[in-house]
Amino acid sequence: MVIRKLKADIVLFPIFPPPIDIYINSPSKIVPVIHDTAFIDHYSTLKFAAKYYLTPKYKLALRKSSYIVTISGDAKLKIERYSSLPILNWKENISYEYGVDNLDISKSHLSKMGLEENSYYISVSTIEPRKNLKYLLKSIRKELELSNKKLILVGRRGWGKDNELNNLLEEMSEKVIFTGYIPLNIMQSLYHYAYAFVLLSVEEGFGRTPLGSNSLWM
Repeated sequence: MVIRKLKADIVLFPIFPPPIDIYINSPSKIVPVIHDTAFIDHYSTLKFAAKYYLTPKYKLALRKSSYIVTISGDAKLKIERYSSLPILNWKENISYEYGVDNLDISKSHLSKMGLEENSYYISVSTIEPRKNLKYLLKSIRKELELSNKKLILVGRRGWGKDNELNNLLEEMSEKVIFTGYIPLNIMQSLYHYAYAFVLLSVEEGFGRTPLGSNSLWM
């Protein structure tokens, strides 16, 4: 209702897909930002809400939008398989918050978590099936035991009830630290002093996450 009242020239949806009825007699150009094609290519890994709320709207957006915006060449190529609409790639970018002049890196942030420099791996993502966390835990388990390093998981715990995952986390509780959301300065420090960054997602537009982490190690 607000969009129709404002009669904006262009309405951009940067995170979630446009609502279904927005295309009916809309005075505005409707432009969704689509970050990856997990909602089609890896449908089985989506949570219940995503399957029945996000996927239908994204599929409609692929046909009804004025054009589509993405932030990586990889995502653009994948979206082209499902849509004949114009696709504008805005390319990757790192937030100014991770610029050299805005960093607040300190080893004191590590000590509060019982960590030392180069003593841990870090993985940053929403905890959901397509992020492949169970595979990560199984793959890195022996390395953590041999090297005496830890795995830091940063992100919202959105997986729900998964017995295999919960069992792995319980069995590896001494080696895995799950932080949830953390302040930006602590995130910067965790990136900077990590031994390595790990991302094993089954579907991802080439990520700002590894680019951002790399900039904090330089």
